[in-house]
Amino acid sequence: MKNSLFSLSCFLLLSGMGADVHAQVRAPWKVTPLHRGRFAWLGEMSPDRAIVVVGGRCESGEKCTGVRAGVLSNTGKMLVSPRFEKILFLMKEGFVFEEKGLQGLVDWEGKNLIAAGSHIFSRNGKYLMLRNRANRRTSVHERTGRSLFGEVDQVLRVHEDLIWVRRNGKIGAFGLDHKNVFVPRYDGVRWVAPGVVALKSGKSWGLFSRDGRQIAPFRTAAFGASARGLIEFNEGGACGDSVDDCAGGREGVISTEGRIVLPARYGCIQFTEAQGRVEIRAGVTPPGGRSGVEKKCAAGPWQLFDGMGKPLLPKPMGFVEPFGGSTWTRAVKQGSCDNTGTCTKGKWGLVDRTGRELTGFRYDWIEESDRFPLAFFSGGRWGLLQADYTELSGPRFESVQVDAEAVRFKENGRWGLMTSSGIVLVAPFAEAFLRFENGLARYRENGKWGLITPGGIRVGKPVHTALGHPVERHYRLFSTSQRCSVPLGQVKSDAVLRIAGKDVVWEGRYTSGIVCTENRFGVLDATGRILVPGSRARRL
Repeated sequence: MKNSLFSLSCFLLLSGMGADVHAQVRAPWKVTPLHRGRFAWLGEMSPDRAIVVVGGRCESGEKCTGVRAGVLSNTGKMLVSPRFEKILFLMKEGFVFEEKGLQGLVDWEGKNLIAAGSHIFSRNGKYLMLRNRANRRTSVHERTGRSLFGEVDQVLRVHEDLIWVRRNGKIGAFGLDHKNVFVPRYDGVRWVAPGVVALKSGKSWGLFSRDGRQIAPFRTAAFGASARGLIEFNEGGACGDSVDDCAGGREGVISTEGRIVLPARYGCIQFTEAQGRVEIRAGVTPPGGRSGVEKKCAAGPWQLFDGMGKPLLPKPMGFVEPFGGSTWTRAVKQGSCDNTGTCTKGKWGLVDRTGRELTGFRYDWIEESDRFPLAFFSGGRWGLLQADYTELSGPRFESVQVDAEAVRFKENGRWGLMTSSGIVLVAPFAEAFLRFENGLARYRENGKWGLITPGGIRVGKPVHTALGHPVERHYRLFSTSQRCSVPLGQVKSDAVLRIAGKDVVWEGRYTSGIVCTENRFGVLDATGRILVPGSRARRL
């Protein structure tokens, strides 16, 4: 059976040198026993107290026999002697217990706040809920036990500022001061933005503030995602509780003050936040059929707007990436693309915030990145664009990967290394070259793995059959066993892109771990120096 390695700690504990090596980097621990007793179980813990279970046996917190529960303080003092059958949860005001199937609330002085009865306790933010076992209705109480209001059909979890309930089939909300904020007369409720909820009346939704003020009338089929005071909505569709559930209709954007930012004339709305600003990407084609975001946003053209609804580009594009904090972005001219940039046709280029073409639309694909150089694909080969929007290298590579430290490129079946300005540091030599991690990259030469720096300096010789990821930035496992390897290929180390309706393999995109059928390893430090030789390691 193949085993993937995740924990160096297990290895070090089983290695003859493990304890000494690990002691060099770990901080010393000081342990002070709080209580000398042995407990059958430890339950819910808070910074100053914990539920303890004594006597009998426990398989889990829910499966105990012959036990009693109490509460222990963080100083080791027994705050509540172990005399209860169960203690369910702790609060500042007291704790909830269970005896013979009956649940009650007691304060820390031992006073009954809510007598044990045939109800089920639960907590939600600032209040308690008691569900009557007999009629399945729920009452709401303060944490001190004082009743806020009597039994309702259901308590809904919308947000903690208000207590949302369903009473006689209708939805409303109360404040912690017992006052009605929303009289129970609505058919649905949905939190949509900070301080704003959507309420449903019949088949339409309206917007309301937390204090009950109506922001938008009941004319919307559904509300959806929100960002920085903007909310997506659908008009004219057959919808469930969210825009993503709508069949047909058109989408638009409304502010939390009720201002229409974009009228309902789009097929897909998406928000992007960056540097304290929000951008809106709108798909011009209307949605078709009940579906999730993937299908609803499967085609453009696409237009970009700022948070006030002002167009950022003079006209829609086949695809356009939000600018975020940048002065440029990727775009496709006269293409057919979904919201992820997967296109069946069209050419890629870079544009600025005025819509001016920076590169011309002549590439089959350009990578998504916020730094230069950018990899591009054209005519079956890879090239690089530099910061002045000209080609650093034309489309001549079999693959190219831009890391923060350096650029890996593949030519004539071998991988080499260059700087971000195009200076070749190491001519193509490696069969595989994985991305830089913690200042070093793994490469394979003549079937063996080694390490290389961003400057192209090799760390020792490639002698390992397998070489792993850095672990906690301190260690790296290696093996010289023929039964260990680093898997390569599609999904493992290579991405598969859909470009112009065809699958394109982008080699070297991902990193990969160790897979072994025999677990014998050594350990390298962060610089590639051997800490534990493979011959000293023990089997995991």
